Amino acid sequence: MEFMNPVYLWLLLALPAAFAVWFFWGRRSHTLKNTQVSRVRVSTKAGTALSALIWLSKGSLWSALVLGLAGTVFPFNKIGTDSAGVIYMTIDTSGSTKTGGVHFPYENWLAFYFDPRTNPKYKPPTDKPEDAARAAQPVDTELGAARVFIEHAGGLRVGLTVFDSKFFYTYPATKNPGVAISVLDQIRVYTEKYGGGTNFDGPVNGAGEDGALQGALRVFNKEDGNAVRIYIMVTDGQASINEDRAKELAAAYKELGIHFFVFGVDRPWADLENSSLQPIIKFAQSVDGTVVRVQDEAAFKAAIGQIEALARASVRTVYTKERQDSLLFLLMIAGVSFASWIGLSVVRRSTL
Repeated sequence: MEFMNPVYLWLLLALPAAFAVWFFWGRRSHTLKNTQVSRVRVSTKAGTALSALIWLSKGSLWSALVLGLAGTVFPFNKIGTDSAGVIYMTIDTSGSTKTGGVHFPYENWLAFYFDPRTNPKYKPPTDKPEDAARAAQPVDTELGAARVFIEHAGGLRVGLTVFDSKFFYTYPATKNPGVAISVLDQIRVYTEKYGGGTNFDGPVNGAGEDGALQGALRVFNKEDGNAVRIYIMVTDGQASINEDRAKELAAAYKELGIHFFVFGVDRPWADLENSSLQPIIKFAQSVDGTVVRVQDEAAFKAAIGQIEALARASVRTVYTKERQDSLLFLLMIAGVSFASWIGLSVVRRSTL
């Protein structure tokens, strides 16, 4: 059992003193001295048993009231099942995602969905700078794609990270879509002040900062062994990958069982043969990953369904610690104890 107000447990130490008061006060004030009129004589076995039960009732009454004051609760583990899938999205915040505008209808829609201020039809409600309209950029499409995915991944654990010249751990995997979506707004604020190059493969030869691909190893190494690990990179895809480093990373991904998806954003993804995209596409192929052009609405939504099915394909046993309030139970014990005390006293002593 656990106690919400354990300070009241000190009152249990007063139980011997209470017994002493009851014993002397009760004997001198209410007990008939003439054992001939007593219903059960003290010297008999029945009398001794009744006396013991009376004192036990008094002790139970006191203890139940003290435990009730202490806010006693009974903890227990509730067993259930849950999806074993854990998903991390990493958002490309490099400099190239913040310039050039958005050029495809569905990517424009995603940008508008993430931030209505990017819609040319948007009318600012006030003159405040934070309400002003602004042009959509590829990072707005990335964040819009992330939002759509999070909203459709109800009940799944989704975490967020970002990368540019290095990888940043942003928010742990959560089942609360509202929290994850609020983090996307913070990522957009970050992009307005920071950003750099695109680091896919670092550290190379043991040097440099961790890159986006290394980030998956960082976040998934902490997960349970039976977790389905899904890593989604949302990027414009324009960066090189060292070939030897790519082999190391691919081996690590396979060892951890990471399912890799790339959501490609911006004009380079209009042509999957684009040379600037080949490093990340080839890496995805090396780990049996999936590459999706976000500008292709049907393919993007199909990928969301594929990821959701993959994440829900296996389940795990979940132990949830819960508490049961014991106040009514303790009051019932106190009531029974008090009734027993009075009843046994009537049997033990004669009435006047």
